[in-house]
Amino acid sequence: GVHVAVSGTRPATMAETNSLPIAPHNCGGPGCFFATAHVCANIPNLMIMESIRAFYLGFYSQLVTKNVVVKDGYFPLPSKIEQEELAKLLK
Repeated sequence: GVHVAVSGTRPATMAETNSLPIAPHNCGGPGCFFATAHVCANIPNLMIMESIRAFYLGFYSQLVTKNVVVKDGYFPLPSKIEQEELAKLLK
């Protein structure tokens, strides 16, 4: 997740140049999930963003007050992470 958020656009651009899709995998916590989701929203050749369902249905809710809500394979991008939630993620 962090790797995609930091450098994910470069491999995506290389793949797009060759007409290939990209499918980043996120196995981190909610901070990584949201960061990866925002990066993926800007990748035109995105196929899917892989994530581990057991994580966002399980322990994520112990870390944040606004959890990931996936419906029919899609989820809305968060527009803002509240300061308290961000502080919890950075501890």
